[in-house]
Amino acid sequence: MPCVRVRVKFLATLFQAAGALVVDLDVEDGATVGDLLEDLRRVKPRVVDLVVNGDSVRMGLVVVVNGRSIDFLEGLRTVLREGDEVALFPSLVLA
Repeated sequence: MPCVRVRVKFLATLFQAAGALVVDLDVEDGATVGDLLEDLRRVKPRVVDLVVNGDSVRMGLVVVVNGRSIDFLEGLRTVLREGDEVALFPSLVLA
């Protein structure tokens, strides 16, 4: 099956957990953000454990695709395309 290359960025505390700022992954064509996170689990399991709780993103964490929160797309079912950039980071709460 054809693959597409996706760039994953780890920001703030997730950068420390990942030990890297960026990872490029090849995922199957038609893969979703959820599929990407499962593929990422093989490379950076600690990060995925911090981001995902079962079949949802943990409260206080944000996943964006090309600058748009997956909350405003199709969530973990958002389909990825060649060259997409996925960023993972904790949300900022201002008091």
